[in-house]
Amino acid sequence: MLYNVFRYILWVMYRAYFHRIERIGFEKIPPNKPVVFVSNHTNGLMDAIIPAALHRRSVWFWGRIEEFPDNLKGKFMRTMHGLPIYRRQNGVELMKRNNTTFDQSKDKLDQGDTIFMAPEGTCIIHRKLLPFKTGCARFSFDYAFENDTDKALYIVPVALTYSSWDQVKCSVTIEVMDPVDVGPYREEFEKDTESAVRSITNQVREKTKEGMIYVEHETHEDVINKFMQIVINELEPKAGGFTTQGSVHQQLKQLANNITNWPIERLDFLKKEMNRYTDFLKSAGLNDLKISLLNRGISRYFLFVFSLVIGVGGWIPKVIISKSMKKLNPIVVFGT
Repeated sequence: MLYNVFRYILWVMYRAYFHRIERIGFEKIPPNKPVVFVSNHTNGLMDAIIPAALHRRSVWFWGRIEEFPDNLKGKFMRTMHGLPIYRRQNGVELMKRNNTTFDQSKDKLDQGDTIFMAPEGTCIIHRKLLPFKTGCARFSFDYAFENDTDKALYIVPVALTYSSWDQVKCSVTIEVMDPVDVGPYREEFEKDTESAVRSITNQVREKTKEGMIYVEHETHEDVINKFMQIVINELEPKAGGFTTQGSVHQQLKQLANNITNWPIERLDFLKKEMNRYTDFLKSAGLNDLKISLLNRGISRYFLFVFSLVIGVGGWIPKVIISKSMKKLNPIVVFGT
């Protein structure tokens, strides 16, 4: 029950916190099928809880064991559907305890819930993608091909793009990529398990990368970040902050792909023009945050206050929460 209340609070707070929430490809999530969500990892716990807030089915999260201490925080993480994972640096002998999490994850998939993983294993603030660890692939094969059976399982790459990682009223884009069906890997898995693990891991990583605004060089990343903030703040948010068009995100991805081939003179010109724009804002007593605030309605702040009220009244029965959610246009709120 606490998980459902918390998820509802998150949805309300997202509508107040983000200037713009762009959802792309949610219709690609296989309905009524076992699903493992995989995403890039650049914004800590935020990366994991976004699917929980915007997806109807319950989501269980894999997280490093350090996030599950033997205190109130650890209890809260487990209540919020967290599942601990031991890594090699925790001690090879302790990694056997992961079998408990694997078994729990299999049970949750059989019950119709979903699993979330961040295969990079480390949260780093940048627009690149670290090599994926192979735990997701190994778990997926173990679940799908256990006891020589063939269970349906889909790995769904999710690309998360934030216009800023440290600014309130920023924008976030959640792009769901084409699911990866584990079943066709059965033959390769039986011939060469390690080859199959590498193949599916690389495929999932490439699909995740395709959905990101991917920038290889730090110099280019500074330009993209500033340009994104200017563009996003000039956009009028849709009703409730949600949009599913994806056109802005696609254009920014194309810019990120092309900028690596720009001559230094063109890159310097863009930097100069953006600096000129920000200098003008400063001279007018404005900044990007104020520009963003001017594009937001008072109803968005009402939602934020409302979320705090709901947080204090967390004892509200789940049935009341469910009924109220249905009245808030579930087609917009949740992916299917």
